[in-house]
Amino acid sequence: MASFLAVKDRSYSNRVWVHNINKKREKAGEFYRLVSELRKDPKRFHMYFRMTTEEFDYLHQLIENDIKKMNTQFRRAIISEERLAVCLRFLATGNSFRSIAFSYRLGFSTVREIVKDVCDAIWKRLGPIAMLPTTQETWKRTSTRFKEMWHFPNCIGAIDGKHINIQCPINAGSSFYNYKRCHSVVLLAIVDANYNFIAINIGAYAETATVVFSVRQRWVKKMHWEKMAARFRCFRGHLEVQPDFVDKIVLASCCLHNMLCSDKMFETDTKPLNLPDGALLNLDPIRRNTTRQAFQVRENFKEYFNSDVGSVTWQVHTVRRGRIQN
Repeated sequence: MASFLAVKDRSYSNRVWVHNINKKREKAGEFYRLVSELRKDPKRFHMYFRMTTEEFDYLHQLIENDIKKMNTQFRRAIISEERLAVCLRFLATGNSFRSIAFSYRLGFSTVREIVKDVCDAIWKRLGPIAMLPTTQETWKRTSTRFKEMWHFPNCIGAIDGKHINIQCPINAGSSFYNYKRCHSVVLLAIVDANYNFIAINIGAYAETATVVFSVRQRWVKKMHWEKMAARFRCFRGHLEVQPDFVDKIVLASCCLHNMLCSDKMFETDTKPLNLPDGALLNLDPIRRNTTRQAFQVRENFKEYFNSDVGSVTWQVHTVRRGRIQN
């Protein structure tokens, strides 16, 4: 009994409120050593955070009150700028929470909670700004832009689903197991011609399926996902968090993506296409017998996209390349 109590006392004595290494955070942590220097080099700052200093400061001002903590008599709180930096670094790299914790000299669970809190704040404050409400005017502008850029009349958005790979959730069974033999949640999204999110839904099981239409629409979606993954590399691997945490990460990333879409660093080389006046600009509204009418609309688009008026130079090459890769 005495030996058991001695071991127990020894195990408690090894526990500390803040690890000795982390106590040097304000002198040797990555935020205080490296990030302060990066502000003097705009290009490297952008490479590190995937945004400019002005965008970082704007975002910080927007969510500061939601993520700042108060000092206590036991320890100084992690300042809001550092909390934002930790979250953005996770999104930009996809590094594990433990790896970021070592770099910033923070606790492992602390980094996890910071990312969760900051993602919540980004969605809460930036969501209403970056994800504009859909109105008749916004749909018209989107349709006009698809016509100008992609030679695609009467299109108000490209819709598709994306598997967000995750580790096997606790007690999930096969609910999140998909046909690619991995676990994932599905992000269903509508994007405009400029790769901005119009509407998103996240959290469906992996069995969810979506229908795609037209080479041009698929090209918009392909470029959109590539652009988002180039900016936020956490989506290039699998997220080692539970599904509810995945939802927070994805929602925050979508808001940030829209905010940063004007950033030319990840802009694709897509020039507006000249669309001749005429064909398929006024389709009759669908009334009865929806299935038959829907097929007829699809046939009209098919004939238009393969006609001299509606075809573009790169569509045949894209189709052939896709067949070769498949």
